[in-house]
Amino acid sequence: MESECISRRRARCPLAILCRGWPESWYSWRHQITALAEVGFQVVAPDQRGYGQTDAPQPLESYNILNLAGDIVGLVNYLADTAPIIIGHDWGAPVAWHCALLRPDLFRACGLLSVPYIPQMPIKPSLMWNAIEGNDQTFYQHYFQEPGKAEVDFEADSCEVWELSAHMVLEFCPCPRIVVTVPLAYSKERVATLSRNRIFMKIALWPVWGV
Repeated sequence: MESECISRRRARCPLAILCRGWPESWYSWRHQITALAEVGFQVVAPDQRGYGQTDAPQPLESYNILNLAGDIVGLVNYLADTAPIIIGHDWGAPVAWHCALLRPDLFRACGLLSVPYIPQMPIKPSLMWNAIEGNDQTFYQHYFQEPGKAEVDFEADSCEVWELSAHMVLEFCPCPRIVVTVPLAYSKERVATLSRNRIFMKIALWPVWGV
């Protein structure tokens, strides 16, 4: 597995590995990379499998949590480092805590952002998703489970999809720190129409991330 990583490395400094969320890349850590390096850490922010220039295996089974955690362990072994800390945001959080749980001999500390530690549940996550979904709502993780479904929606007009996502973030979750560089020409009526057509799920269940 070849992985694209951005790093700020110094000899004899402790290593911090940053696991990004979805649908982000290493770039979401750009401010933290600089801040951590300035206080004496080596910092590595990999794009996990399937993202950026990192290898993207076709079998769905290739993306199970053991493989995702294994990729990070392999990265640490490649760097020949001992006792790194690992920090995960959003989808990177489960990867981070599984690294710490499975290899406590390797990782000396684990930090989780936006997603707290969740122990294994007695029911399948898909059953939990069904419980929180309504007639006109779809939990975003459930939406992506059926192979090819999201691809059809996204690839029909990828520019429209991302413009719509930016519009909805600004409309429903205003934040002065969010900067959007795409034109936002959608009316509320247009957003409602696209939502009804299931181009996007209801914003109440759509995750918000900083850009």
